[in-house]
Amino acid sequence: MLSVETYGPTDGRPILAVHGITGFGARFGRLAASLPERRWLCPDLRGHGGSAPRAPWRTEDHVEDLVAVLDDAGAERVDLVGHSFGGHLALHLLAAVPDRIGRVVLLDPASLLDPDRAAERALEYVRDDGWATQEDAHAEIGTWFPNEGSLPDRDLELERNLVHDGDTGRWRMRFSPVVIVAAYGEMCRPLPPIPPDHDVLLLEADPSQSSVNDALRDALHAGLGERLQRDVVPGATHVLFRTELEATAAAVSRFLD
Repeated sequence: MLSVETYGPTDGRPILAVHGITGFGARFGRLAASLPERRWLCPDLRGHGGSAPRAPWRTEDHVEDLVAVLDDAGAERVDLVGHSFGGHLALHLLAAVPDRIGRVVLLDPASLLDPDRAAERALEYVRDDGWATQEDAHAEIGTWFPNEGSLPDRDLELERNLVHDGDTGRWRMRFSPVVIVAAYGEMCRPLPPIPPDHDVLLLEADPSQSSVNDALRDALHAGLGERLQRDVVPGATHVLFRTELEATAAAVSRFLD
């Protein structure tokens, strides 16, 4: 079973929130606070946060994990929020168990990636040996939070996602690089048939920062037609609920409630 962060009342209408690569469930904490009446289920994916990096790491394995989270929580039907790789998984989960999914929010999803670009990005994680000192780690990680609105998430990132590697003596992020490499390969896969009777919000980051490409937009439009809503959060980085939380939360709240 995955490690799962929960927010909101146990009797609230449930939302399953799926993070992207390098992330962890608690990243959704501030977004969850914007819909406090809902029950948020925010798992750490395999090889992330408190969840073991148990192989294999196919999309289907992640989807089975997410279904198990729903079963364990007694959640028969949930609204679904997926960020980046979590958006990729959200679409596959929707195809696998459509009767258990209500509305779907895709937060700057990453799917149908260019294979060459995906290979380049995956190699960056293979070659990343972390930091020699905690001070070096804090200095670089601090640059990931570029505006004042993102700063409340910085301490959480340092506390929950930075660890000391006793084997190497170096500091690194709390995720398995091999799981990240596998995820980049999975994000190049074709999408499954998308059930056409679900409402989906595609919420993109600023065009200069977004991971959404034309291939994904076209595939979503072809599968969903008028059931697809699309919006852009100006100025937001890829982790749009970090840098532009208020605008992101407002769009999610309008769509879900």
